[in-house]
Amino acid sequence: MTADDDALVRALVDLAEVVDGMNAAVRQRAEKRRDQTLIPVVEVRVLRDVLRHPDSSVGAIAASTGLPASDVAAAAGSLGRRGLLAREATGTTAQTSRFRATPSAVDLRDTAREVSAQTLRYALAGISSANVAELEAAARGLGALGAALGWQDIHDSYRDG
Repeated sequence: MTADDDALVRALVDLAEVVDGMNAAVRQRAEKRRDQTLIPVVEVRVLRDVLRHPDSSVGAIAASTGLPASDVAAAAGSLGRRGLLAREATGTTAQTSRFRATPSAVDLRDTAREVSAQTLRYALAGISSANVAELEAAARGLGALGAALGWQDIHDSYRDG
């Protein structure tokens, strides 16, 4: 790696920390808007995974998120009580069930993305037009980096029409 590569990696690590902090704040604002009690991070990870991989089992979610199966099962139960996750029993235990996000979960995610977009618009308004142009030029590269890091949008089955 060159010194320029090191500077890029440092800038991206800094950006990741900022976005992570922003994500937590945005999530809380969206949850309040939807009259949802604040959702613990483990539940957010489980819900995010189910939004990307509907009809997943506890084992599949655990493998995808790296969470213990017992934590996934507990989070799925809590999300179900919140009305954000539906369980299709395919056996006698949560371990053999399949989980799917509810329309309320999709609405909550959409609200969080709206709040996030608004927060970013405010931040963009506070920087120079030259910096905005640099970010616009980098947008495609950032999208490719996100894909290389495993970012996925919600599953098509959750989209309208």
